[in-house]
This record gives sequence, structure tokens and C-alpha cells, in this order.
Amino acid sequence: MHRASSVFEYEIRHLPENLSGRAVESKVHGEATFVSLAGRRALVALLAYGRSAAGRELLPQSLSLWDPYLAMCVAVGLRPDWRRGRNAAIETLKRSHRDQPVRLPLDELPALVAFTDVSDPMTVRAVLPTDLAPVLGAGVTIGAATLEITNAPVTRSIARSLPWLRGLLDRGATLSGDTALYRRVTPQILANHLYPEDFLRE
Repeated sequence: MHRASSVFEYEIRHLPENLSGRAVESKVHGEATFVSLAGRRALVALLAYGRSAAGRELLPQSLSLWDPYLAMCVAVGLRPDWRRGRNAAIETLKRSHRDQPVRLPLDELPALVAFTDVSDPMTVRAVLPTDLAPVLGAGVTIGAATLEITNAPVTRSIARSLPWLRGLLDRGATLSGDTALYRRVTPQILANHLYPEDFLRE
């Protein structure tokens, strides 16, 4: 059995009212959750979300920032009140679920990727939370995933597990090393679409 965790900061800033009625801006500071496996393999829960409409595959070209607030609301059956911003629901979560892990449905997890060799970013592959076996081998499954509100410090360790990450981040490159502003990429190669910011946001 393998366990892993990460702590990230979820920040909300109030904005002037706009036509959408969502007068808030959210940001995440921290890192993805890295699960080290045998044989230089790893499973990573990104700071991004991207699923097809049917939930069958990762769509890297349409990745967006994963929202832990919405995921936790779904997990506890709390409906976000967009008209009043997020304050009411967030206060409810802080009162009722601080330091109490909430089990997330698998379809509320962020995008998952796996590395068959963590020393090589080109070995990254998309995986589904319900079917890890095609990439990670038979018998590899997710037992549970939880989300918790905590005052623990933000973790900063993923760059040690993925030693190439910092260099790509400094260069503004994708995981394939591409720094071109406009690029023609091969859709089947996931490393062309993933950025270091999907793993680490400072």
C-alpha cells in the first residue's frame, strides 16, 4: 500500500461585480500530490482538471485549474451559492470539516497522470482513476482519496521527486521541453500539453 499527501493554499479574492455574477477570483499555491511507486514509477494528482464529457479520457488541451472548493462541496452535498460569492459555503466547510478528511468521489479528483520513469518527463501518461492498470500494471488501484481543510504549512517537495521540473518551470517549457509560443504538437504525446504549473504553483 502506498500513501501520499500534499498541502496547498486555496486563495479567494473578491472582485467588483460583473455580468457573470461570480465576483471572486480563486488561486492555488502549492504542489500536486505525488505517489511514489516501485520501479521508478509514480502516480500524480495534478493541480489541474480535464476530462472528456463522458469522463473517459484526459483532454490536455483543455486543462483548467482544479477547484478543491467545488470538489469538497460535491463530496459533502453542499451547494455553492454563486449569487453571494463563496463565503457562505466556505464558512460552513471551515466550521464543519476542519481537520476532518472528506472522502472524494473518484470523478471529483483532479486530472491524474503516471510516469513509468520519473527521471524522464516524456514517460508521462494519462490515467483514469478507475483504471490505472493499463499504465501502472494489474492490481494498482486507488483505495481512497480525501480532502481536508488544515492550517498545516504548504508542502514544497515535488521538485525533489521530479528533478527536471524546476528547470522546465524556469524556462517556461512544456514537459517535452518546448518553449515555442505557437507550436504544432502531436495530440497523442501528453508531454507536449502539460506544463510545470500543472505540478507546482508558487
